[in-house]
Amino acid sequence: MPHYWVLLETYVQLPLELQPFISVLSYALPDRQQVQAIATQFCNQHPWLGKDDPDAKQKLLTACQGLPVGEIEMVLNRLAIAPGLLMSIKSCSRRRRTRLP
Repeated sequence: MPHYWVLLETYVQLPLELQPFISVLSYALPDRQQVQAIATQFCNQHPWLGKDDPDAKQKLLTACQGLPVGEIEMVLNRLAIAPGLLMSIKSCSRRRRTRLP
């Protein structure tokens, strides 16, 4: 019975003797326009996001930079399921800023 391994990492270094037997697939990270399209689609589907914060879309775009498309979609799906989580994170960061000297 054949076995398949999938290794997910940004850098893969294989021993020379294994390199002919293992295929390495490399996918480029999405560019800013692709991330913006994903974030815009999410914001259009979830209008509550920018309700209290007009810069929410820009913050979301910045937070998603450098992530693969699959991870962006996973994070946005979690955010869609638990919108209260984002609000509690925002309120914690606001309280933290007011307590600093």
